Amino acid sequence: MFQLNLLSAVAAVFLASAASAQTVYVPDSSQVGGCMTTPFGLPALSPLSDMRYQTMATAADLGNPTGPITIANIGFAPCNPRGDNVTHHATIKVTMAQTDAASLSGVFQNNLVNNVVTVLDATDYQWKSVGGEWSRLGMQRSYTFDPSMGANLVLDICVTGSKKCSGTSLGFHPGERWRVVARGGCLPTGVVEPFAALKWCLDIDAWSLNEYGKGCQDLDLQLTGSGQLGENVTISLSGHPPSALCVLIVGNRDVEPGFDLSGIGATGCKVYVNSLLAIPTSGKTFKVPPGPHIIGERLCAQFHCLDSSYPGMVATSDEGVIIVGNAQ
Repeated sequence: MFQLNLLSAVAAVFLASAASAQTVYVPDSSQVGGCMTTPFGLPALSPLSDMRYQTMATAADLGNPTGPITIANIGFAPCNPRGDNVTHHATIKVTMAQTDAASLSGVFQNNLVNNVVTVLDATDYQWKSVGGEWSRLGMQRSYTFDPSMGANLVLDICVTGSKKCSGTSLGFHPGERWRVVARGGCLPTGVVEPFAALKWCLDIDAWSLNEYGKGCQDLDLQLTGSGQLGENVTISLSGHPPSALCVLIVGNRDVEPGFDLSGIGATGCKVYVNSLLAIPTSGKTFKVPPGPHIIGERLCAQFHCLDSSYPGMVATSDEGVIIVGNAQ
């Protein structure tokens, strides 16, 4: 019973509340203004390809929560409205923490006071952003913000080897907030700079559909529909020849940093998802179960295709990640 039981079968249960979801924007949701490359870098430019960055969301930004809230994902607003962009990082590490301090120190560690959690730690990482849309960076685990551990949320991002793989956007819209930046590596100290932090959004108990990594042999996974409880989501594939035998691999976590299939001749192809279920198909629609206990769950998906035209006879798509939640 793929439609009814898939999520509960492949993922651990979170005891999440059924409170209404929301996406909050820091400092606002407007996608206008300037364009900043920090911290995600530009092609072939160093030290801009290696950076550490911090910014803060205040209690007011988060809606002054009185109890714990679950942050499932974060996103940014690309400057250029003309189509898709793909950004690659040789390494990326994203950490969240809490503090009662109202401002940021130039010593990064001093800002990571309580409830310090790494929510993304990956190598050879690629993520997609779409001009004119808030685009999710991706988190491997949710973050539970507990106001008793600090009024404000600190976001720490460290990247190396950043480059733009495709697209024309040169960065993301900034807001009038402070940031701390170290250029040239994941350094212990940085420069405190005013009014230059990127605008960002936080999904609190909210669903999102995300695509990461890179397919080989033109295979491209697409997610459409909704990850909302009780709604339908479709996982589909394009770019494969009609003769290909394709299988949808479903799991609940990433294979980090991606298992390289070059050893069997499939150069450029990687396995991104642990395999808990394999379904012979090039597209599948299913209904997200309605139970609030699966809010925050992550369903990972990737297509593997066999065909004699492929080097090594196998090709893989990029990865799709469905985060289950309430209405945005």
